[in-house]
Amino acid sequence: MTALTVLLRQGGILVVHKPPGMLVVPGRNPAEGPTVPVVVARELGIMPPRVCHRLDRDTSGALVLAETADAHRELNAQFERHLVRKSYLALVAGCLETPRVVDAPLGDDVTAPRGARARQAPDPAGKPARTLLVPVRTGAERSLVAARPATGRTHQVRAHLAHAGHPLEGDVLYGGPPGVRPLLHAAHVAFRLGGAELSAGAPAWEDLAGRMLALGWTAPSPAEVDATLTAAVRQLARG
Repeated sequence: MTALTVLLRQGGILVVHKPPGMLVVPGRNPAEGPTVPVVVARELGIMPPRVCHRLDRDTSGALVLAETADAHRELNAQFERHLVRKSYLALVAGCLETPRVVDAPLGDDVTAPRGARARQAPDPAGKPARTLLVPVRTGAERSLVAARPATGRTHQVRAHLAHAGHPLEGDVLYGGPPGVRPLLHAAHVAFRLGGAELSAGAPAWEDLAGRMLALGWTAPSPAEVDATLTAAVRQLARG
């Protein structure tokens, strides 16, 4: 069983480095293995912590959990109001040369084949969804992109990258080129707790780090990913 690294433990909040392939909440098939809260409980000798948000099974990186009901309520309120600052790294197809904002409401993709009903697609009648995309490393066939979702829709970053013409490597569901998995990583998360800002960063998972190395790129630190996106947000605000 893969050990989970604790990135932050403070004030009833746990941030762990979730590995790809592990579910955050139980699926329909028990053979899919234990969920993150169950593994955390076993490794730390605590009751299973509460889930504050979700990451897809194949997404790696920083996942926020709560050990207490009060911390859970406080973080849930921030996630619901989109006050949590989330920063992702994504290895995508093609060359994204300049920052862009994808502002496209998302809904269930009614054209998805049987068994792929979770797929999302732009839909004027869907839920509002907005994602900032900033190139960090670029090549002729691949780009490393920092992504900041301003909202929290199902598959939002994946669907918006595909809509922008740059699907994730390994994301067959959204038309991406073949790969070991959809190479999406939750690199950094920041939120407030008891009036103070807390943050945690998760270094790129080894498969994503290996692909960057193969492409001749150095991996940005989680703090660099967060800073790059924050600077882009400020630049957009200035117009």
